[in-house]
Amino acid sequence: MTDYEKEVIITLNAGQDMASVYSADPEWTKKMDRLCMEIPYLFRFKRWTEAGKLYEAPKEYVRIGKPEELSPVQMEKTEEVRHGTRIKAAGGKLLWWVALSSLVGSVIIFSITLPARFPGVRGWKTPVLKK
Repeated sequence: MTDYEKEVIITLNAGQDMASVYSADPEWTKKMDRLCMEIPYLFRFKRWTEAGKLYEAPKEYVRIGKPEELSPVQMEKTEEVRHGTRIKAAGGKLLWWVALSSLVGSVIIFSITLPARFPGVRGWKTPVLKK
């Protein structure tokens, strides 16, 4: 299973007190299983799916907040993710070749259509349609 397939999806809304937590990540699944065993009146296992498990948890335990203080390593990782400089880890060579081939294709198309854009360039004659 690739890192992209190891997903965790948390769904909550204003109309319900419980949030649903889907996990295909083995680490999160172990964490949620442990919470279900230790605190069964708050965290509940709902069902298995093809790739993971679905749980239910009180939505007040789901929170997003800023960290107290980021370490230099955490700041660097955050900047890499934000600016997309982690391309090398995700197959940067492939992306480089795609960009290069796109550029080459654009140059070829431009050079083919150049005579139509500028009549008389390098001795090319503009075709004239006869009626």
